[in-house]
Amino acid sequence: MKTFGGIRAVDRCSLSVRPGTITGLIGPNGAGKSTLFNVIVGLYAPDEGQIYFNGQRLDGLPPYSIVRKGLIKTFQIPRELRNMTVLENLMVAAPAGAGERLTDLIIRPWEVPRAERAVIDRAEEVLEIVGLRALRDEYAKNLSGGQKKLLEVARALMAKPRMILLDEPVAGVNPTLTQRILGVVEDLRNQGMTFFLVEHDMDVVMSRCEWIIVMHQGRRLVEGVAEAIKANASVIDSYLGG
Repeated sequence: MKTFGGIRAVDRCSLSVRPGTITGLIGPNGAGKSTLFNVIVGLYAPDEGQIYFNGQRLDGLPPYSIVRKGLIKTFQIPRELRNMTVLENLMVAAPAGAGERLTDLIIRPWEVPRAERAVIDRAEEVLEIVGLRALRDEYAKNLSGGQKKLLEVARALMAKPRMILLDEPVAGVNPTLTQRILGVVEDLRNQGMTFFLVEHDMDVVMSRCEWIIVMHQGRRLVEGVAEAIKANASVIDSYLGG
């Protein structure tokens, strides 16, 4: 549970996400979807309840510890480092390695160039995956909105996560880049990665998600496959409309 000034944004919302799937989270504005995501990744501390990932309890941990356990979130509004290149944006998102600590420069200086080369190689590999390799040296501020969404996904991949929470990954994105983003997500799902996404585009949710969870007033209303969700009277009344 998570409250703000007496308002229960998340109210005893119990749910689970199956590994290796694309699971959608839908609901009307104010249902608590983004708050739930922020609680899961440690940006908000829950007032009550417990959060588990891969058998380990997460609530109470700082966000960086949760990332290290393989769970990471992208943002609805991209938070790129505007005056750094696309490649540099990925490099700073890499897990800490040799050279991050002053002692490494003193005790093992020969490992620093090798570690930096490994980070660059990983960043270029990720940029190839998301289709941004040709823009590696472009400043992030010059990317289009859809390209910035891809950059968000790419930075998340640098942490080698097991599960990514996507907050409206295609909102405001043109159809061509929408298909690229969704293609990247499906390719990674096919390789075993898990995705939990909030999205208001019902065509995307109904066609791309194997399982859908509906939130209403901070609680889980119903869940199921797309056809069952579209036919559910409670969902129609509270969200989809008659």
